[in-house]
Amino acid sequence: MYKVLIIDDNSDVCLCVQDSLATLTGWETLIACSGKDGLVLAQKEQPDAILLDLALPGIEGRIVLQYLRNHPDTQSIPVILFTGLIAEPDPQLSHELSVSGIIAKPVEATQLVRQMCNLLSWGEH
Repeated sequence: MYKVLIIDDNSDVCLCVQDSLATLTGWETLIACSGKDGLVLAQKEQPDAILLDLALPGIEGRIVLQYLRNHPDTQSIPVILFTGLIAEPDPQLSHELSVSGIIAKPVEATQLVRQMCNLLSWGEH
């Protein structure tokens, strides 16, 4: 069973994604409503993947990503940008940011699971 950390300041989005992933896949999910909390949870819990929103209060998502990539405990955790700021997946941007991919919000639950499995090379449930 995979463990996914969701870092997003919108609690409704977090709860919807958490419910969708639990129902459709049985994956364990953790929620952080700020970049700071996300960094702490990522180091402590060592999730199998992180869904990271770019538009976060306080520490912006790109800064969170830099911290994740620069810290030995979190640098190898796959990160998927989960954002409404980028409408289309951009392989070039994904490569530049060292992320596994980009999933644009909003996204339907089964599509989210499909995209995550594809980007992370996880077998679908």
